[in-house]
Formats: sequence, C-alpha cells, structure tokens
Amino acid sequence: MTQISEHERFVGIDVAKKHLDVHLLPEGKSWRIDYTPAGLARLLDQLEKVAPTLIAMEASGGYERACADCLAGAGLAVAVINPRLVRRFSGSLGKLAKTDQIDAAMIARYAAFAKPDTHHTPDRAQAMLMALTTRRRQLVGMIVMEKQRTDPGHAHPAILAGIKRHLRVLEKALAKLEAQIDTLIAGHPLWARMTTALQTVTGVGRQTATALITHLPEIGTLTRRQAAALAGLAPINRDSGTHRGRRFVQGGRQPLKTALYLAALSAANHHPILKTFYQSLKDNGKAPKSALIAVARKLLIILNAIARDTIATP
Repeated sequence: MTQISEHERFVGIDVAKKHLDVHLLPEGKSWRIDYTPAGLARLLDQLEKVAPTLIAMEASGGYERACADCLAGAGLAVAVINPRLVRRFSGSLGKLAKTDQIDAAMIARYAAFAKPDTHHTPDRAQAMLMALTTRRRQLVGMIVMEKQRTDPGHAHPAILAGIKRHLRVLEKALAKLEAQIDTLIAGHPLWARMTTALQTVTGVGRQTATALITHLPEIGTLTRRQAAALAGLAPINRDSGTHRGRRFVQGGRQPLKTALYLAALSAANHHPILKTFYQSLKDNGKAPKSALIAVARKLLIILNAIARDTIATP
C-alpha cells in the first residue's frame, strides 16, 4: 500500500443516488451517509474536523456535482476523477470484489497513490450550462428517434399523427432550451467573447463553440498536448520491443470529442489549411477516419490558441 505520512489524510467517496459511502485513510474508517442536504452538511462537518489532504470521488453522470460543490465550496481540496482510472488501479491490486464500501476504499487508495492535481471548483454558471447542454443533447436524440418513426412504411396511420404532435412539442422545447443557452452565454462576458472568437474558424459553429465552453472550460489555459488528451484526441502508442503498433485515440470527454469530430468533417472540406492537411494525410495512405481525427486534433490546437488570446485580451 502507498505510504501515507502521519500528517496526510485521504478520503474516497463513492456516490450513489441516495447515499454516499466514505472511506478515510490511513485510519481505514468507513461510513455511509444519506445523500441529502442535511447529510451533506453532516459530512462537511465531519471532514472539516479531519482536514483531509484530498477528497476524491468518481465522475458519475452528474450525481457527484452537489457533493463536490458542497465540499469544495467550503475550501476542501476535491478531485473528481475518471472512473476508468480507479477500475484499472483496483484491478492492478487484484481487487475483483465490488461493493460501495470497497469502491470508496479504492477511490481513497487511488487518491493517495496518484494524488490527482485537478481540483474541483464550484461554478454555478458552468453547472447550469452543463445541465442545459446535456438536456439539449437528450432532446436532439429524442427528435431524431421520433423522426425515424414517421416513416410511412413503418408507422401505422393510427399513431402517425400522435408522433408528429410529439415532434412539434420536442422541437418547441429544443428551441426554448437553445434560447436559454444563448442567453446564459451572452450574459457571461468571457463566454460571449470566446463564442464569437471561436466561430471565426471555418467549420466551427455555435454548437461546437458551446461544446468547447461547456466541456473544456480549461480551454485557453492548456498546452496543446493537455487539450488533446482531455478531448481524447491524443494518439496513444502501442509499441513493444521491435514492434511498432498502430497508434490510436481513446477516452476523453465524449460530448467534446463528438463535437470536434463533426467540426472536423466541415473543416476538412472548407478550411483552407485543414483541407490541405486532410488531403495530404490521405495521399500518404492515412485512413479517412484517422485523418479526420488528426484534423480534429489540429483544429482543437487552433481553437485553444484563439481562446488563450481571447482570455489575455479583456
């Protein structure tokens, strides 16, 4: 086990919908608390007495946000980490059993071992933007499915009118939601300037700019390698001995990765520099999909530089 000094304390929290499982190292103490406002207040009081070096929890589809915001807002160091990293760490220790208490212990042990330096900072505007864009993505998905059901060859006349009514309701809700997103961004000075600046790049529209602001709030403060890694666009080597395997991309923030890939499709056809870059890759034997990923990575590097200049120029 990783050595922890007598002055260090690491806390792992496994987040569920109705409860939180907490594990404290090096004491090895575990307890469960209700995931309610009263429960969070009690947890905060308990952890403030402990003064932990770091509190870690996995990203769990947004369930973790209230807990992370509460603890970080009180000045405690909180890291929201990728669940995949904890699973691999647990597997490397040969821990195959899985319960909420075990998960909390593994998160604490991972925090003590890796000491992740990405600390959570509560931001109400960012949380609202994330919620709105997530809901927009859900509505778009429902609209696509309902449109597919309007195919006369598959939809019975008895239900076709109902599907079309539902479509109109969904489209109206989508328009209202997009107006809310636009208003929120327009009311945030940096986001407003950032959105305008990012859209000066051919292939980047409002939705791509919004995805960048939402899912890569660090944009403009990152190196090109950091930006590519967070977006899941950094190539990973697969070399061993004399073997040189084909490099691939993996992970990343999926909504951001998808938005950049779609923008790359447009940029590869219309952006003067990226179009040439894309064609040269294909001429040199690169598969079209791999070439598009390379375009997406190069596009992100360009956008990160624009964001950096936007931040530096009030």
